[in-house]
Amino acid sequence: MSLTAKTRNRLIIGAVGAVALAAIALSPGPNSERQTSVSSVSPEGPVSPIIRDDTVSESAGAETSGQSNAIVMSSSAVIQVGFSPGSGATTTVLNIINGAESEIRLAGYSFTSPAVVRGLIEAKKRGVDVKVVVDKKGNATNSASRQALNFLSVNGIPVKLNGNYAIHHDKFIVADRAHVQTGSYNYSKSAETRNSENVIAVWNVPKLAEKYLRHWESRYSEGTLWKSDY
Repeated sequence: MSLTAKTRNRLIIGAVGAVALAAIALSPGPNSERQTSVSSVSPEGPVSPIIRDDTVSESAGAETSGQSNAIVMSSSAVIQVGFSPGSGATTTVLNIINGAESEIRLAGYSFTSPAVVRGLIEAKKRGVDVKVVVDKKGNATNSASRQALNFLSVNGIPVKLNGNYAIHHDKFIVADRAHVQTGSYNYSKSAETRNSENVIAVWNVPKLAEKYLRHWESRYSEGTLWKSDY
């Protein structure tokens, strides 16, 4: 079958383009070492994660810049998980609170949990330095939240309300600058009994605790001190 000159030209251009694309795909890029180490692993074997260490310029309120978010776990690290309702979520949270020896820093959104309030007050009584920051809009006008915050305040626990964001949706605890509890779990009664929630506690990882603590300090510093209604 004879081809017209126009058709031959199209086929030649297409072939050249395919070769060029293949050459680009196979050529080493700026991160060739990291990419090669991952792609050379057999699909049947373990695959290493790609961790980006790029410099990050975050928006207002940022507390990190140019720091890797990778954390290397030590052999002493322990991870505990829980779920709700009824599968250990509250127990996991209280383990972090009840196990604290010197310091607790809590960041929360909705804050109405009687169990968490009691745990924090008991920690304060045994000499633990406890401080809390929670969302302003979600707690300032809610009667159950106000009661919980009042209990903390009258027991000598400083509480600040942060209203600088659409919502202050952080939900985590840093204990003794070494242990971190986080997850979807709000410190609320609904999270304990009605919602589907998850909790993870990471013990003995000071590097992780340091990053969470830095974030907590930035949000606490922006907050307004809660004054008890009592």
